Amino acid sequence: MNNEIARIFALEIKETIDEALQCCNWPYKSENDKIRKFELIKKLASLVSELLEVDGMKEKLIELANASAINGENNEIKIATFDLIRNILIHFPIYNSWDEICISKKLLKWNKPRNSHILKYFENNCNKSFTYRIFLNENNNWVEKHTITVNIPKLDENNEIYLKDILSLDDAIWTFGIIDYYLKDLGLNIEPYNFTVSL
Repeated sequence: MNNEIARIFALEIKETIDEALQCCNWPYKSENDKIRKFELIKKLASLVSELLEVDGMKEKLIELANASAINGENNEIKIATFDLIRNILIHFPIYNSWDEICISKKLLKWNKPRNSHILKYFENNCNKSFTYRIFLNENNNWVEKHTITVNIPKLDENNEIYLKDILSLDDAIWTFGIIDYYLKDLGLNIEPYNFTVSL
């Protein structure tokens, strides 16, 4: 692995996550705020997708998440949900806002080899719900700041699912913190945003 190139991507990921998480701490003041958040999460999806293509990077991320005491339980579905968001944004760059993103079996089957992992997510996790809390490190104390809620409906042949009904845009941005938190441990020497995840 070329750590020098990977670190360039990792630094850009960190800066983008930092800006996106700062945006999440603000109430929507205008439509431009929502547009900026959507631009940032699309950028994150692209950057992270490239980083995870590096040999062994994705496997190491999953290994770190599963071994982490601070990450709580259900790490597999957390990573899978993060992957779902990333893959939808990468493979379907046809939407202009988070609220527009709509998934159907018809849409996913038009390029089945590339989209089978998205279908598998819905097949394996239909009718499941889970939450996990976000803590920020303030003056060496962990303070609860955010709770992510994920509701996964069943995807049938004739229905459509809006991504906003699975999780909010802010929650989706926070899922990318899973990557940010482990950038240093992935061997890229990047300090995280100073938050951790716990059920």
